[in-house]
Amino acid sequence: MLEIGVTLSGADDAAASMREAVDESFRVFPLEVRPESGVAGFFAAVRRGLPLDPPLHSDRGWDALADSLWEGLHSIDSGRVLIHWRKATGFRDTCPEVFDMCLEVLGNTAASLADRRATGGRTTHVTVLIEVSSLSAK
Repeated sequence: MLEIGVTLSGADDAAASMREAVDESFRVFPLEVRPESGVAGFFAAVRRGLPLDPPLHSDRGWDALADSLWEGLHSIDSGRVLIHWRKATGFRDTCPEVFDMCLEVLGNTAASLADRRATGGRTTHVTVLIEVSSLSAK
């Protein structure tokens, strides 16, 4: 079962989770972030690959990102979403503090979208699957 929130996974488990998401009619959004790209690269990847409302025009506000992502995911016509961040090991190893902030924003957004009160009763199940080659190194 795909859990709400952030899941760090190796490539084999990520492939199995992707198959499960497709079988269970999740809306899948790929996230591709270059390893050395830092905050600007993460924000650019989010702008390219995830639904945002309102659109983001800068990479300076984590709160703005969280709000825009929350509304973007909440407004799509799907009660189940999987965000798949492939090959995240390089980014995690190159930009560990930024990686941690990304996990926090993505995890908090997923948790909030699962909250009946926060969503007015129209929850969205959001799984954030982050594919890393080593789960112990961080």
